[in-house]
Amino acid sequence: MSDVASTVESVDCCIVGSGPGGAMLALLLARQGVRVKLLEAHHDFEREFRGDTMHASTQHVLEQIGLTNRLNALPHAKIYEFPTHFPDGTVSPPPRAPHQSKHPPTLEVSQARFIELLVDEARQYPGFSIAFGARAEALIEHEGNIHGVRYRTGDGWGEVHAKLVVGADGRFSKIRQLAGLKLIGSADRIDLVWLRLPRSTGDPERAHGIYLGSDGFLVVVPRADDWQIGFTLPKDGFKRLRAAGIEALRASIVERAPFLADRTHLIADWRQTALLQVEIGRVERWYRPGLLLIGDAAHVMSPAAGVGINYAIQDAVVASNVLGRGLRGGVARTSDLAKVQRRRELPTRLMQAIQRQMRPDSMLGTISRSEIPLFARLMRLPLLNQVPGRLIAFGGFTPERVHGLDQCPSDDLQRTSSVLTQLGLCSPDAPDTLDNTRSVLRNTVHTRLAGGLLIGSIVVLFAWRLVIVEAVLGPINPADELPGAERDVLASGLLIGSIIATIGFTLLARQLRSSRVGGVGIDRSVGLPGGPGGTGARDGRHSR
Repeated sequence: MSDVASTVESVDCCIVGSGPGGAMLALLLARQGVRVKLLEAHHDFEREFRGDTMHASTQHVLEQIGLTNRLNALPHAKIYEFPTHFPDGTVSPPPRAPHQSKHPPTLEVSQARFIELLVDEARQYPGFSIAFGARAEALIEHEGNIHGVRYRTGDGWGEVHAKLVVGADGRFSKIRQLAGLKLIGSADRIDLVWLRLPRSTGDPERAHGIYLGSDGFLVVVPRADDWQIGFTLPKDGFKRLRAAGIEALRASIVERAPFLADRTHLIADWRQTALLQVEIGRVERWYRPGLLLIGDAAHVMSPAAGVGINYAIQDAVVASNVLGRGLRGGVARTSDLAKVQRRRELPTRLMQAIQRQMRPDSMLGTISRSEIPLFARLMRLPLLNQVPGRLIAFGGFTPERVHGLDQCPSDDLQRTSSVLTQLGLCSPDAPDTLDNTRSVLRNTVHTRLAGGLLIGSIVVLFAWRLVIVEAVLGPINPADELPGAERDVLASGLLIGSIIATIGFTLLARQLRSSRVGGVGIDRSVGLPGGPGGTGARDGRHSR
């Protein structure tokens, strides 16, 4: 077969891999008017034993883009808690009512159906297209910059030229390999075997959760029609189990979760199981000029806590927010690619650190308190003990919000936009009027904050000298020589005041500079006076 490309096309962004992160990024960019090509190596979205967990932040993203009802229409199971079942039959923690949960319930939705939902929605936008059975084989590179992807299908070779290539092709990323970005990490000391068994109407109400055993534990996750079971064993334990025969697997499951005894006979062949290589890793730099990695391609997550989809979706939201406007103009700045990594790297690395502490031996209680790592002990302190929950539920300390042109604004924002338009701060003919309204409000708040900090710093400086210092030390003449300790007190107060003043001056200078550039203190690219689509320097009324 000739390697000459029979299909060549140009887009703004080419995304390799239509997992949750890749599909979500394609949808969010298409909504902003970016021309997106999505390459999927397989011929459909069907996979076995892939993560199906939708945490609170993923549901929040779908709510923002108007897909909540369609998500809830998919077959799913809700999880309000994930209890631990001990060998003596006790369960911890005690049951609680759904309304007592701090976050929305976790949803278990078929990943294939979820991705279909995202892709079907993206197809409504003219700039989106997808190619199935398209395996990325090479990057198009010139002078160190990535300009596209060469891929192969059953019909031959194809090329996609793009301002940005996004590798969203999972833990074994081909794009990461082609780009020469090395994964730093190591395999965990466990074997994880996935299998499924049907649900029954007679199953216990709290049948899901973690079932502890003597040499490993069982994770039982509810799905719409069955149980997804993860059997966790010490490293190389699966080899020993397989050598003992399929009956040994059935007995091990029943030993930990007795309620499954009436259906383990349905496990008739090892082909009904899948061994997952548990690994935690990351690349030091998620990008190169013209290329970005997201999701497991950039940071391989452990199955612990089921956060893989969550973190890939949050990566996609940040990438869309940061890169969308530039890609719409045909530009992918390397500095923006770095900004995506800076935004997402800290919560990702913290979550990976927490996952490393979710060790099988700690779950089984075979290590003493003194052997628990310092990081794990710190996470039990007040306030800090909220960090793991937020990282799991939100994919960060707070969930990311979707920015873009097609968001449905609230009635209050629409009324505010109308008022600003009447005042002449927003152009009524600008297509981005609501985005402009957000910018005006945001910059007004920033300007007032800067002014407040500046005034506050002056008050601190004078109050410290006139009220505190003079009240304690008496009137101070600049020519007087103060004792060392008293001079340190005065210097500390002046230092604090100077820091606040510096912050205030910096913020105020940025706002004033932005005002000079855009006419009303916002970016030049929005349709306000001084920007394209507005009534600024283009027609001379604001020119200098």
